[in-house]
Order: sequence, then C-alpha cells, then structure tokens
Amino acid sequence: TDKVQKGNSQTNEKHTVGQSVKLSISNEGLEYYRNRIQQSGQEKYDDVVQRKELLASKKISDIDYSYEIQKKAAQQNQNVDTGKSALNITDKANNYVKAYAELYDEIVKGYENGTREIYVADENGPRKLTKDEELSNLDAAYKKTVDDFVTMETTNQHARGIIG
Repeated sequence: TDKVQKGNSQTNEKHTVGQSVKLSISNEGLEYYRNRIQQSGQEKYDDVVQRKELLASKKISDIDYSYEIQKKAAQQNQNVDTGKSALNITDKANNYVKAYAELYDEIVKGYENGTREIYVADENGPRKLTKDEELSNLDAAYKKTVDDFVTMETTNQHARGIIG
C-alpha cells in the first residue's frame, strides 16, 4: 500500500504543477518591469561599446609584467658587449634589476605626464588601473622573476657540479 500511496502522491504533484494560476500585475508594476529590463539591456550594451572602444584603442590590457621584465632583460643581455663566451650570473641578475627599473620609470613617468592609461577587465567590467596598482603588480612580478631566476641558477650550478 505504501507504493500505491507514493505513486498517487507523485501523480498529484504532477497534476498540481499543471494547473494554471491567475496573476494580475498593476500598470505601475508592468511599467517598472519594462523600465528595469530596458535599463539592464542598456547597461550591458553600454559596457560592450565601452569595452570595444578600449580594445580598439589598445588601452585595455592584461599586462604580464613577468614577461615584460624577461623581455627587457633578454634585450639587455643581447646588447651587452659579449667578448666573453657567456654572461655570468651577476650580469644576468643586474639586467633583471635594470629591466625592473626601466619598467618602473616608464609607469611612474606615464602617470606623471598623463600619457599612461591602462584598463583591466574584471567581474565588474573594464576599469582604469591606478599607478599604485600597476607598481604593485610590477613588484609582485619582479619578485617571482627573481625567485625563478635563483631557482634556475641553483639548479644549473647543481647540474654543473654533477657533470663536471
């Protein structure tokens, strides 16, 4: 009998769901609902237009500061007078410091003279980065780059010790 009661209760639930309900919404409620949908759609459209303009102007960016540091350091490594067979660890480390300093100056000067305008897109849409945010991102990337460099050089020295 329990199975029959369960079956009937499921049938009753299905039957209840299928019943229609009358609902009336006041004119003010309908107007509010229309305006709300229209505003929501307009905000989304405006966000899309703004993002498109920022992308076209190349002002919106997800700057990989670690990559920028690596790139500048590599350029400096190439520019060094290579009368030696290879750069030593100190030369490479100094080039990372120079790369960081160049990027730091580039950011600070850009904000000082008003020519630097970098936007990022987050969960709230595009927003302009502050100088402090950019410098903080650069600092974090530099620390990671230096840690990676130290790890790599330590591994290389260990390998040379085994080989040689």
